[in-house]
Amino acid sequence: MFALIENGAVKKYPYSLYEIQRANLNTSFPSTVSDETMAEYGAMRVYFSTQPVLSDTQVLEEDPPVFSNEDQRWTQVWRVREMTTEEVTQRFDSAASAVREQRNDKLKDSDWTQITDATADKTAWAVYRQALRDVTAQAGFPWTVTWPDAP
Repeated sequence: MFALIENGAVKKYPYSLYEIQRANLNTSFPSTVSDETMAEYGAMRVYFSTQPVLSDTQVLEEDPPVFSNEDQRWTQVWRVREMTTEEVTQRFDSAASAVREQRNDKLKDSDWTQITDATADKTAWAVYRQALRDVTAQAGFPWTVTWPDAP
């Protein structure tokens, strides 16, 4: 990963070999381009950094890289921010929808048990199917779901 650096500041990040080639159409580049050649065109390698651990209500965003005088290199920078109310709601709704889809699949897979001439224990299967419907009322829904066992 590279950044386009001008006058010691990040002008574009990320910046790719393709972008260097497009900016220098009259230049032939070798098939493998060294960091030194990239630097001749203002593109400096950016070294990865460890991503911070997030809570359930945080979002990880990447900021432009910074130059470390100590390490003499450009390094990736992460910023952690709290989710907006809308993002929290969207995340919850998405997770709830996925659990409901799983639940509905389990219900479909057991529909055959409720047919009049099915040889299954209808009462046991009815209890199981009701437990599936009640999954959305569990305390940890949609993050922690305890699925009932099929009879």
